[in-house]
Amino acid sequence: MAAKRMIATDFIAIVAGGVLGAVATNLVVSIFTDGAAFQDLMVMWGRYVVAIAVTASFPFLYKALPKSIAAILSLLVGIVVPSVLARLFFGGNDLSWLALFAIHTVFAIIALMVYRAMHAWAKGALFKAPGFRA
Repeated sequence: MAAKRMIATDFIAIVAGGVLGAVATNLVVSIFTDGAAFQDLMVMWGRYVVAIAVTASFPFLYKALPKSIAAILSLLVGIVVPSVLARLFFGGNDLSWLALFAIHTVFAIIALMVYRAMHAWAKGALFKAPGFRA
């Protein structure tokens, strides 16, 4: 039963982290670059697919490595992978690598914070509530 809850928690944390990280990135891109409207970025489903796929690597890192190393590697994956994909496949050629890394740093931080917060909430608030039977 606990394994099913952990899978559900991972799924919710991955989707929430990916989507909120993508929304934060869309906001940063619309504010700091020319020509990209926030509404136009919000309807590009490919951005969410990439964000959720990148965030899906977090549980594997956390299960294989100590927490501090997993957090650092999660941040690096969240910065490097979307930056390379943006440059090669999604038309990010007009931005420098530094700008891409800065934009995706926002994504990585938000996605990791949401992912970790969802796990902390699930472990502390939900599963240890009074009257909850596992």
